[in-house]
Amino acid sequence: MLQAKTKSGYFITLASLTKAEIAHKRNQAFFCPMCNEQVIVRAGPHTIPHFAHQSKSTCPHSGGGESNYHEKGKFRIFQWLKNQGHQVELEYYFPSIQQRPDVFLAISNKHIAIEYQCSRIPIQTIHKRTRAYDQLGITPLWILSAKLFKRLGNNRIKIDTFLRHFIHHFSTDTKPVLYFLCPNTNQILCFHHLYYNRVNQALGQITIMPLMAINFPELFSHQDYPMVKLYQDWKSEKRFFRIHRKNRLYGKERDWYNWLYEKRTHKEYVPSVIHVPVKGQHLMKTPPWDWQSRICLDIIHPCGIGDTLTYKECRHLLYRYIHQPDYFPLMKIYIDPIKEYLNILVKEGTLQYIHEGKYKKRKHFSFYATLEKALQGDVELMDKLRLDA
Repeated sequence: MLQAKTKSGYFITLASLTKAEIAHKRNQAFFCPMCNEQVIVRAGPHTIPHFAHQSKSTCPHSGGGESNYHEKGKFRIFQWLKNQGHQVELEYYFPSIQQRPDVFLAISNKHIAIEYQCSRIPIQTIHKRTRAYDQLGITPLWILSAKLFKRLGNNRIKIDTFLRHFIHHFSTDTKPVLYFLCPNTNQILCFHHLYYNRVNQALGQITIMPLMAINFPELFSHQDYPMVKLYQDWKSEKRFFRIHRKNRLYGKERDWYNWLYEKRTHKEYVPSVIHVPVKGQHLMKTPPWDWQSRICLDIIHPCGIGDTLTYKECRHLLYRYIHQPDYFPLMKIYIDPIKEYLNILVKEGTLQYIHEGKYKKRKHFSFYATLEKALQGDVELMDKLRLDA
């Protein structure tokens, strides 16, 4: 921990002191703000100065100690906010929920608990902490260690199941975003406009900024990731989808290939409207090509021109494929991926929207006879959607 209290209840932050001041305080008694056990000073040459519990501590918040990387990160956040003149507390303890956010901020009549998360913890713990803050009317803001940031290209990152639960979407005025911080380079990384292309990958806008060069409100602004750029970038994703072959298939992916075989087709020949980018894809348990193909082949394809279908039919078909909104506790805005996909089919011309979740089929799908024709059709569709965006 970075803070401890004296016998008189005065709080001390070692990292804010000079080496001489720290040396002077080594013989003083300091106590844990939560359990009141006596703690010891740690201030080696390679660690950020902090306090530590005794090895036989019974404090439930001792947790075996925090890494120097974590200690440095939360102190960087604290310094950043304090230098801007904000009312900020380091490791403030809330006894009613028995939680201690790394940084607690009061700004514009809002209370914000900032957690700097460096290690992988159970997803249930993320949900529990987030719900506890919500109950107190406190907005949780989770910033991840930059060590968890896995960049795969200019605008593509790896997002596994753990990272998914840290996606924030605060309001209709903001975009979905993940935050990362590197305390060594003092840089903050933001990944906005998430469009999942696979289960554990997403395209979006990556922004890297010096932490001390931005104000706190700027953390919630974003650079645009225009739809024209998204569809242009998705061309390579469509090509990978068509031509990539695995030696072995497992689980849900194998089931999908078998299902396509039963439909007398293959991924090389399915219509180009299968596997397109949609908002809200994070709510789906399977990749875009899986659930989108089921709407197309199970519901739309059997219909005749002029026949109608409904959103409810599609939702019922996919009820096992979609997470409930509360599965992602930091996302306050719900974007329905099924409705988003049906809207794309309307723009593309397959469907016509009638009213109240009802659609009319306007044209049949084009199944391809060769891979070359499919690749050409994919490019043409992406160009059409890009021009219409």
